[in-house]
Amino acid sequence: MIRRQNRDAAVLLSPQEYDRLRALNTDEFQRFCDRIGERAAARGMTEEKLAEILVDES
Repeated sequence: MIRRQNRDAAVLLSPQEYDRLRALNTDEFQRFCDRIGERAAARGMTEEKLAEILVDES
């Protein structure tokens, strides 16, 4: 822990630990996206409908 003015300011990690933590976060985010995609598909969302919603009309 690196402290500045009696407050926690940063944490020092090894490159290996940093990579391990990043991989965990990436895997967790991918699982979240997969769940949301499955829910959307179950409710009738398609690639075409999504593209229609995302059209920039400005």
